[in-house]
Amino acid sequence: MRGSKKKRRIMDEVSHFTTLLGQKTRFVGTISGSDNCIVYGQVEGDCECEGVLVLGEQGQWQGNIQAPNVIISGHVEGNIDARVKLELTNTAHVDGGVSSPIVAMEEGAVHAGEMRMEKPMDVIHFKEKRASTGSDQADSVEE
Repeated sequence: MRGSKKKRRIMDEVSHFTTLLGQKTRFVGTISGSDNCIVYGQVEGDCECEGVLVLGEQGQWQGNIQAPNVIISGHVEGNIDARVKLELTNTAHVDGGVSSPIVAMEEGAVHAGEMRMEKPMDVIHFKEKRASTGSDQADSVEE
Protein backbone atom coordinates (compact mmCIF):
# COMPACT_ATOMS: atom_id res chain seq x y z
CA MET A 1 0.00 0.00 0.00
CA ARG A 2 1.46 3.33 -1.09
CA GLY A 3 0.51 5.34 2.01
CA SER A 4 2.16 2.91 4.42
CA LYS A 5 5.53 2.88 2.61
CA LYS A 6 8.46 3.86 4.82
CA LYS A 7 9.88 7.22 3.78
CA ARG A 8 13.64 6.96 3.92
CA ARG A 9 14.68 9.94 1.84
CA ILE A 10 14.43 13.58 2.87
CA MET A 11 12.58 14.56 -0.33
CA ASP A 12 9.85 12.02 0.50
CA GLU A 13 8.73 14.40 3.26
CA VAL A 14 9.01 17.75 1.39
CA SER A 15 5.88 19.07 -0.29
CA HIS A 16 7.33 22.37 -1.62
CA PHE A 17 10.17 24.88 -1.52
CA THR A 18 9.45 28.52 -0.74
CA THR A 19 12.99 29.81 -1.23
CA LEU A 20 14.88 29.35 -4.49
CA LEU A 21 18.28 30.67 -5.54
CA GLY A 22 18.65 30.30 -9.32
CA GLN A 23 21.63 28.87 -11.17
CA LYS A 24 22.88 32.29 -12.38
CA THR A 25 22.49 33.92 -8.96
CA ARG A 26 25.25 34.63 -6.43
CA PHE A 27 24.35 35.37 -2.80
CA VAL A 28 26.75 36.74 -0.19
CA GLY A 29 25.63 36.67 3.44
CA THR A 30 23.76 34.45 5.88
CA ILE A 31 20.66 32.54 4.84
CA SER A 32 18.29 31.91 7.73
CA GLY A 33 14.64 31.09 8.20
CA SER A 34 12.18 28.27 8.70
CA ASP A 35 11.23 27.59 5.06
CA ASN A 36 12.58 24.88 2.77
CA CYS A 37 15.34 26.25 0.56
CA ILE A 38 16.85 25.03 -2.71
CA VAL A 39 20.06 26.52 -4.11
CA TYR A 40 21.20 26.09 -7.71
CA GLY A 41 23.56 29.09 -7.74
CA GLN A 42 26.49 30.24 -5.61
CA VAL A 43 26.49 31.13 -1.93
CA GLU A 44 29.30 32.73 0.03
CA GLY A 45 28.24 32.68 3.65
CA ASP A 46 26.53 30.57 6.23
CA CYS A 47 23.14 28.88 6.50
CA GLU A 48 21.11 28.69 9.71
CA CYS A 49 17.83 27.20 8.47
CA GLU A 50 15.04 25.33 10.21
CA GLY A 51 13.67 23.76 7.02
CA VAL A 52 15.21 21.45 4.43
CA LEU A 53 18.23 22.79 2.55
CA VAL A 54 19.04 21.41 -0.90
CA LEU A 55 22.16 22.34 -2.85
CA GLY A 56 21.58 21.44 -6.50
CA GLU A 57 24.08 19.72 -8.76
CA GLN A 58 25.50 22.97 -10.18
CA GLY A 59 25.31 24.74 -6.82
CA GLN A 60 28.42 25.94 -4.99
CA TRP A 61 28.55 26.85 -1.31
CA GLN A 62 31.45 28.48 0.54
CA GLY A 63 30.61 28.59 4.23
CA ASN A 64 28.98 26.55 6.93
CA ILE A 65 25.54 24.94 6.72
CA GLN A 66 23.25 24.22 9.69
CA ALA A 67 19.79 22.76 9.09
CA PRO A 68 17.75 19.79 10.29
CA ASN A 69 17.82 18.03 6.90
CA VAL A 70 20.38 18.70 4.17
CA ILE A 71 20.74 17.28 0.66
CA ILE A 72 23.97 18.06 -1.20
CA SER A 73 24.35 17.46 -4.93
CA GLY A 74 26.81 20.30 -5.59
CA HIS A 75 30.12 21.48 -4.10
CA VAL A 76 30.51 22.66 -0.49
CA GLU A 77 33.63 24.21 1.01
CA GLY A 78 32.75 24.36 4.68
CA ASN A 79 31.22 22.38 7.49
CA ILE A 80 27.75 20.82 7.41
CA ASP A 81 25.72 20.24 10.59
CA ALA A 82 22.52 18.36 9.73
CA ARG A 83 20.62 17.85 12.98
CA VAL A 84 18.38 15.06 11.59
CA LYS A 85 19.79 13.69 8.33
CA LEU A 86 22.39 14.44 5.65
CA GLU A 87 22.19 13.03 2.12
CA LEU A 88 25.11 13.30 -0.30
CA THR A 89 24.14 12.41 -3.87
CA ASN A 90 26.51 10.97 -6.47
CA THR A 91 27.49 14.47 -7.68
CA ALA A 92 28.20 15.85 -4.19
CA HIS A 93 31.67 17.09 -3.28
CA VAL A 94 32.17 18.25 0.30
CA ASP A 95 35.45 19.75 1.53
CA GLY A 96 34.86 20.11 5.26
CA GLY A 97 33.52 18.41 8.32
CA VAL A 98 30.07 16.85 8.46
CA SER A 99 27.99 16.14 11.54
CA SER A 100 24.63 14.37 11.58
CA PRO A 101 22.90 11.49 13.38
CA ILE A 102 22.27 9.90 9.95
CA VAL A 103 24.45 10.23 6.86
CA ALA A 104 23.43 8.69 3.52
CA MET A 105 26.05 8.76 0.75
CA GLU A 106 25.22 7.76 -2.80
CA GLU A 107 27.90 5.85 -4.68
CA GLY A 108 30.17 8.48 -6.29
CA ALA A 109 29.81 11.17 -3.60
CA VAL A 110 33.09 12.72 -2.40
CA HIS A 111 33.76 13.85 1.17
CA ALA A 112 37.14 15.18 2.27
CA GLY A 113 37.04 15.98 5.96
CA GLU A 114 36.00 14.75 9.37
CA MET A 115 32.70 12.94 9.87
CA ARG A 116 30.97 13.01 13.25
CA MET A 117 27.82 11.09 14.05
CA GLU A 118 26.03 11.43 17.39
CA LYS A 119 24.91 7.82 17.58
CA PRO A 120 27.01 4.74 16.86
CA MET A 121 25.71 4.05 13.37
CA ASP A 122 27.24 3.15 10.05
CA VAL A 123 27.10 5.48 7.10
CA ILE A 124 24.34 4.38 4.75
CA HIS A 125 25.62 3.89 1.20
CA PHE A 126 23.11 3.75 -1.61
CA LYS A 127 22.85 3.62 -5.36
CA GLU A 128 19.98 5.70 -6.75
CA LYS A 129 17.43 3.60 -8.59
CA ARG A 130 14.55 6.05 -8.61
CA ALA A 131 13.70 7.82 -11.84
CA SER A 132 14.38 11.55 -11.80
CA THR A 133 10.66 12.14 -12.35
CA GLY A 134 9.91 11.12 -8.77
CA SER A 135 9.08 7.50 -9.44
CA ASP A 136 7.97 5.38 -6.52
CA GLN A 137 10.57 2.70 -7.29
CA ALA A 138 12.41 1.59 -4.16
CA ASP A 139 16.04 2.60 -3.80
CA SER A 140 18.74 0.12 -2.96
CA VAL A 141 20.24 0.69 0.47
CA GLU A 142 23.23 -1.12 1.93
CA GLU A 143 23.44 -0.85 5.68
